[in-house]
Amino acid sequence: MALGSMAEMVAASRATIDQLVGLLKADDVNARAAACCALARMGKEAQPSAELVATLVTDMQEAPPQALTSAGKRAPPQMLLPRCAAITALGAMGAGDYAKAVAQGLLDKNWQVRLSAAEALAQLGEAASSHASSLIGCLGDDSHLVRAAACRALGALRMSEALPGLAQAFEDASAVVRCSALNAAAELVREAEEYCHEVFKAITDEQPEVRAAAVRCLARHERLGPNYAGVVATLLMDGSPEVRAAAVAGLGALGAAGRSFEEEVNAMLNDPIDMVRQAAAGALELLGLRSPLAPIKPLAARNPSAIKAVLVPPDNKDPVEGLGEYYKSIMMRKSDLVKSGKWIDDDVF
Repeated sequence: MALGSMAEMVAASRATIDQLVGLLKADDVNARAAACCALARMGKEAQPSAELVATLVTDMQEAPPQALTSAGKRAPPQMLLPRCAAITALGAMGAGDYAKAVAQGLLDKNWQVRLSAAEALAQLGEAASSHASSLIGCLGDDSHLVRAAACRALGALRMSEALPGLAQAFEDASAVVRCSALNAAAELVREAEEYCHEVFKAITDEQPEVRAAAVRCLARHERLGPNYAGVVATLLMDGSPEVRAAAVAGLGALGAAGRSFEEEVNAMLNDPIDMVRQAAAGALELLGLRSPLAPIKPLAARNPSAIKAVLVPPDNKDPVEGLGEYYKSIMMRKSDLVKSGKWIDDDVF
């Protein structure tokens, strides 16, 4: 680990490199795995060693879990499985010539190897594009961590053919997967109108990180995004700071539609949470409504009453005022249906 953090110095020393690479052929499984980990930390500086590292992708030997523990913590899989370490190293090196060898890890029986392979492919850029189908297949993996990593890789690689699979993952049993799928779709959904409704349904998810990801995804759509400005604005009142920050940032990305909520965005400069205030300041700058050098208005107090004042409009002010008469009428109609017991399900709305 120490050698890996001194990449330039190690790469400049032929003797050190020879010793390190020599450990890739060591009899001890831990030594081989540790050598790969060092080369992984060196990143692109270690590319000349990629060919030898790639030979360990098929190294099926595993160290016992108790062999490498520290302070009661289980060692990471890269320190126990040479093939896992080799796949991670090839990704960190950006060794695109070995994308096929990395992709083979997606078929490994060990979920930790599959996870490392998905993460490594995300780092290989265009060289990994021919393995899109394999990554899409991982969206049905037994491990939710592998499914989430596959989502992230598909988004990082801008694989538009993955949108149907990602849309299904919006309803995955794991919140981590749902969030990863929405974040990935945000990179791909700019012109894919047929998936906007699926994204829209996710803004009612029970997990705040998923709602935030859905807002970011909706705001990224170039043509239909502005149509959801009123819906995004309602999430400025969400109980989660992450969702409020995503909502106000989303309005900043919606141009003219976002500018119609100038008053609401300005109000978020008084949010009790710093990241929300920062997002509001950034949104106003994007909308051309605030100078980049203008200071963020400080909070008068940070107590429960101050927080309530931000989230609950004073003087019984209409909470949907400024969100548009059309959307307001929908919300009022929903309220009437709920009170009468005729409301069926939030998913219908």
